[in-house]
Amino acid sequence: MTKRNRQIYLIILVLITVVSLPLVLLYSSGYRVNWQTYKLELTGTLLAQTLPKTAQLNIQELNRTVTTPALINNLTPGNYHVTISKTNYANWTTAIVIKPQQTVNLNTVLLFFNQSTPQLITHYPNDIVTDNKNITTIANLSNQLQYQLAQLNLSDNLTILNNHADLFTILDKTTGNLYLGIDVNNSPPIKLDAKVIQAQWDNQNNQLLYASPYELKIYDATAKTVRVILRQSKPLTEALWHPLNTNIVYVENNQIKVIETRASDQPNIFTLYYGTKPNNVKINKKGDALYFTDSDKILTLQIM
Repeated sequence: MTKRNRQIYLIILVLITVVSLPLVLLYSSGYRVNWQTYKLELTGTLLAQTLPKTAQLNIQELNRTVTTPALINNLTPGNYHVTISKTNYANWTTAIVIKPQQTVNLNTVLLFFNQSTPQLITHYPNDIVTDNKNITTIANLSNQLQYQLAQLNLSDNLTILNNHADLFTILDKTTGNLYLGIDVNNSPPIKLDAKVIQAQWDNQNNQLLYASPYELKIYDATAKTVRVILRQSKPLTEALWHPLNTNIVYVENNQIKVIETRASDQPNIFTLYYGTKPNNVKINKKGDALYFTDSDKILTLQIM
């Protein structure tokens, strides 16, 4: 090799290093080429966990499928459609927006059987979730709150629930009026809503689920906000938290359904049971089985 050739090779090597080093640094810093905009952009991350595990997560725009739990890095910013599937389970879908240096957390996605046959049982089991530990009476409230409740002209048909933060909900089953009381100060009870048929605290997240004939709502006691989960024309008769508190089980006419509480324009809703007139729906503490009455029969249904 001549001296001139060696100089040419050296110049080429230097040029390659000069050009590639910034690209390597940008790549290691999380930059990728966004082929939709033809720009170099910082990437985002998708984290997904499912119950049960080992489901298939597909990102439509990338034609890419991974197994959950999954951590997908270096996604260019943009809109993506995600489908999570598993044999014998209903498909779960959502639309996500990936932003630079941010993580979209799908935690925890519950998958429900797409078909399950109810079984006849003789009685409700002992492992069902109940509100018994939350139910209290007027006599257990402070004198101040008792006095304030007396001014509301409530009926005798009351359900009073307390959570771990000295908050009380008073549901007048005759009028459907739902009140929120604080048993640590002199503030009068606040009327949350009317025509309420059922209410249940999620003590873990300090949230109150309550249902009216056509709506499901969640009151966040920490943020002091109300969020509508479901609004529809068909009447609702019952609603209860799923034990993992990411879904709500409810009764609509002759069906038992489940809806996720994740903030979404199109939340996933699955029909778990078709029957005649299901009622008195309960769920076990594990969250994988329902117990209910239909046509004077007590039934159980495996849902996960």
